[in-house]
Amino acid sequence: MSMPSSPAGESRHIDLPLLSRVGLGAYPLGGPDAGGDAETRARACLHAAHDAGYRWIDTGEVYHDTGNETLLGRIDLRVLAVATKVAPAPAGSGLRPAQIRAACRASLKRLRRDVIDWYYLHWPDGSHVPLVESWGAMRSLVDEGLVRSAGLSNFGIDQMQQCRTVGPIDVVQLGLSLVDHHDSREVARWCGHHAIAVTVYEPLANGLLSGAVTPSTDLRAWAARDVAAWPFFQRVLTGDSLTRTLTILNVVHEWSKQLGTPVAQVALAWALAQPGVVSVLPGSRRPDHIRCNGGAADLRLPPEALAALDQVTGFAK
Repeated sequence: MSMPSSPAGESRHIDLPLLSRVGLGAYPLGGPDAGGDAETRARACLHAAHDAGYRWIDTGEVYHDTGNETLLGRIDLRVLAVATKVAPAPAGSGLRPAQIRAACRASLKRLRRDVIDWYYLHWPDGSHVPLVESWGAMRSLVDEGLVRSAGLSNFGIDQMQQCRTVGPIDVVQLGLSLVDHHDSREVARWCGHHAIAVTVYEPLANGLLSGAVTPSTDLRAWAARDVAAWPFFQRVLTGDSLTRTLTILNVVHEWSKQLGTPVAQVALAWALAQPGVVSVLPGSRRPDHIRCNGGAADLRLPPEALAALDQVTGFAK
């Protein structure tokens, strides 16, 4: 199965040749202390990803308290490009220029790389660190050759406009799926118009769109341990949102049957069809799921399927 790296939709002019249409979200692989032989399991997943056409993996310094980066560095599969992130303090290193520089070097050391392919500010700093100063530090890392492309994760359009007064934004990462993060759709469209590549996390909605959950599944029971703790499940499985999520699941499964295509691939192909989006980041710790998800790179949903999915999500005009 081939996985073309050419972007989709309104961002087809963006030239990021290492960015395959499906990348691997590495968070589920855990860290070196994840239990059992975590390194062996993660190695099998990364090899499955590469064999299926993936060309990049995504991690972050706060993933398993830097352990995810450490685990990936031990495997050292350099045929896969890597994206990682620096986060605000206290969760991460902090977004002051000196902190960003130190965090980048620490990530390079853990990942055992000479350069980070895509380096993001993970989320906005709630303190008083000026964003333009943080972005200036990010652009300096590119100028020095420590980072190939600098990006923003979970930032809004106004914040992106601030950054663009300092220097270009190469890539943006947003949450988006058929059931959640719908506000991101217009942000992605804006990015596409401004030649900024968009990568999407949680495109399978934390397993809701993986195929493991069917319209007959008791979703509240399925996510019982997580509803109280995870804002995501509170957003999509409580009140009127639960009915809406079930309706979307029904439509996705109907189109999966009609197309003879796995549910996960339908959900990923929908995300890839959104204006501005160039790549999606499903995460998994199972090689068979990774191979299946990779098939979405070659799937183009027919217009009637896209229209039905847009209708049920509320995007139809």
